[in-house]
Amino acid sequence: METRRILNNHRGYLDVAYLRLQDGQTINKSFDEADGLNTPYVVIYDQKQPVAASRLRIEDGIGAIEKITSLEGYDEKETLIKASTSWLNDLGIREYKILS
Repeated sequence: METRRILNNHRGYLDVAYLRLQDGQTINKSFDEADGLNTPYVVIYDQKQPVAASRLRIEDGIGAIEKITSLEGYDEKETLIKASTSWLNDLGIREYKILS
């Protein structure tokens, strides 16, 4: 398994869309006004296939880990949360909440 930080990466965003579609979500419900090229995601890959993702959001100095998605058969929530909190810490954010 490989964990990647995705930011300003078109291919990475396509991987997130793929995961959400596989999870039974529609594209319209998969993304919202908070998504864009400056939206940070953590994506876990099994070889080259994306298997799990989470979105990071920072408001008023507090981080949020949200939109956690994984393919059936992959339970990577703990890995996503560790990788997400690591990125938030690298950005100087020490307080965070998990929203999904």
